[in-house]
Amino acid sequence: KLESLSEECSYPPPHTHLIINSPSGQQACFSDPRRFGSVFVHGYNGQSPIDEDCISAFQELAPDALAASAQDSNSGIVNKFANQKKVIKAILLDQRQVISGVGNWVADEVLYRSRLHPDQSFLTVSEATKLVSEIHHVLSTAVKCLNDGEEQLPEQWLFHRRWRGGGSKGTNSKDFNGKTISFVKSGGRSSAIVPSLQKKVARKVMAADSETTECKKKKSTTKPRTSVKRRKR
Repeated sequence: KLESLSEECSYPPPHTHLIINSPSGQQACFSDPRRFGSVFVHGYNGQSPIDEDCISAFQELAPDALAASAQDSNSGIVNKFANQKKVIKAILLDQRQVISGVGNWVADEVLYRSRLHPDQSFLTVSEATKLVSEIHHVLSTAVKCLNDGEEQLPEQWLFHRRWRGGGSKGTNSKDFNGKTISFVKSGGRSSAIVPSLQKKVARKVMAADSETTECKKKKSTTKPRTSVKRRKR
């Protein structure tokens, strides 16, 4: 994200890893607090061939989330989300597995709208279909708001309330309908959820919705049989 700094801001910005100087004396700083980013230099004035490492880095990325979720036939993506042992929040944040371009708050928004717990695994096909639909809705709506010059995203979104009440330590955060927001750790990140709507369901591996097998813990009431051996006299 390209940002201009005001006179009140410190310079260089915190977590700056690279400063690029231009012939005119201007500078560009690469600031990356979480160290998720990368910088590739591929020649001067576009005259040199693109570095192979740069090409490889982009090729390793999964398809763009907005473009992929907008396809008329997205069964391939749906199938990649369904029946995965890995928890869904981690899959959404993994830029190389199914799609790329989904960050932490977008993932929380999508899961909230899909009524999925971030630690849910083995999604059904219907759940995965709903998830892909919400990915497209959230991203396309956010892009439209930015393009139209609107500063606020839809008021019903979890986005406006996930940081209220002290962030991950907040206890007073409520969603648009007044339901309590809780914070859990999932996929290595803090995740905002509404527990009354996003319930984790224990499941075993399944091939399709009709073959879903829920894990049910049954307490055995029968006592184990014991055998008594008698010595022969």
